[in-house]
Amino acid sequence: MCSPAPVSLEPCVPRPRLVLVRPALAAEPAPENRLWWKSLRRWIGERRGLPGLVKWVAVVLPLLFVAWLRFEGPPAQQPGLEPPAGASQGMLGSLREAVARRAATRLEDDFRSGLGAWRGEAKWAESWSYDAAGFVRPGKLALWEPSLRLADYRMEFVAQIERGGLSWVFRARDFRNYYAARLMVVEGGPLGKAALVRQAVIDGKAGARERIPLPFALGHTSLQQVRLEAHGPAFSLYVNGQLVAYWADERLPAGGIGFLAEPGERYRLRRVRLSHQDDTLGRLCAFFAPPAADKDSRSMQEP
Repeated sequence: MCSPAPVSLEPCVPRPRLVLVRPALAAEPAPENRLWWKSLRRWIGERRGLPGLVKWVAVVLPLLFVAWLRFEGPPAQQPGLEPPAGASQGMLGSLREAVARRAATRLEDDFRSGLGAWRGEAKWAESWSYDAAGFVRPGKLALWEPSLRLADYRMEFVAQIERGGLSWVFRARDFRNYYAARLMVVEGGPLGKAALVRQAVIDGKAGARERIPLPFALGHTSLQQVRLEAHGPAFSLYVNGQLVAYWADERLPAGGIGFLAEPGERYRLRRVRLSHQDDTLGRLCAFFAPPAADKDSRSMQEP
């Protein structure tokens, strides 16, 4: 029979062993383009309580500045035209011109300050008159001078037909070159049927008239809200919010607007508005560089 092994009272100490410790790999620096983008997103996220306009300004202004720096120079002058005296030169002048060209243009006239912003041929003002309510009754053709330098725009006006119809012109280069349109009452009575008549006058010669029946009536006692949109050679006409005609004509690429009363018609004009590039970017550019047409309109309408 085997005897048990003796129990040792000495503590058991493990042998030391070597452990290889690998150094941690250093983190690679993030690309610079990611750093500024993350910083911008973090900055916008921390300011979510700010108004939306402030956020737009904070983001759009740097983009505008970059676009300005990429702008090569001012537009080429037309032959025979000299730049205005005191015009800015160099990069700063180019930046101002770029912003001014993209700025929104808003013109408005309610005729309460007179007809100083309008011009026509001899004795045109004698054919225009006012009624007791402040409405103006057009006579001979008169053009809105601040609008003559524009090309693409949205034209809006409010008028009331008293007899026959109402007429206006657009893309008017002068008194011998313009497009003309007329809303006319076809049948008598308080709610006569309506038609659109349009034509072009080129070098003083009136072209063929095109007549388009309209799917509604024009009341003699109600105000008519007319909107004409001109974009390049394309034109859209709205009457009381309803699209009534769309056509294309590229003979006159630019020109302003005006009003006249054809023989046998009589109407009252209350207000006219004109807008161009009237979007968020256009309004922002107009804040820094109001277009010349807008300045002229405001100065002419001051009493």
